[in-house]
Amino acid sequence: MTVQDLKLNSHWQNTSAFHLNNTQQIPTDPNSPESCACIPSESSLFPPPVYAIWANAFLFLSLLISLFVALLATLLQQWVRQYTRFTQQPGCCPIKRARVRAIFFEGVDKYRIFGAAEALPTLLHLSICLFIVGVIVWLFNINQPVFRAVIPLVALPMAAYLWFTSLPIFRPNIPFYFSVNSFIL
Repeated sequence: MTVQDLKLNSHWQNTSAFHLNNTQQIPTDPNSPESCACIPSESSLFPPPVYAIWANAFLFLSLLISLFVALLATLLQQWVRQYTRFTQQPGCCPIKRARVRAIFFEGVDKYRIFGAAEALPTLLHLSICLFIVGVIVWLFNINQPVFRAVIPLVALPMAAYLWFTSLPIFRPNIPFYFSVNSFIL
């Protein structure tokens, strides 16, 4: 069973019903100007439901943020490899290493690389939350029994997630860490 099977295709039903209801209104003369005037465009037959717009917006935002996080993580990883290659050259004198590190640190400070690295988890959290909200909106409108079955399976992990991410606010020595300030570059 696929997700498409959870709800009938209302677009097909609307189009078919419209054409069946209007077959007697089409003039017999195909050259008359009224022969094309009674058939609306496909877009006017099926306006997308509001829930579909919201669900797709959440899901696509989640996808785009995830792709951005992957790209940024890859760029940061390439930077770290380059840093390691230049600063860990075998047989290099300590003074030259110190100068190379100073040049790299200047770039790190100027382009706020640490802020970008700290923003990755925040963006990933945002992407996961948007995805979950999109799926919940979608399931709520597609099939209520499936929605009611999924909500407890989503609610418990989300409650644990919120608990663990807010716990460092009350107990700074806890090993879990999530910084809202990391999103500010």
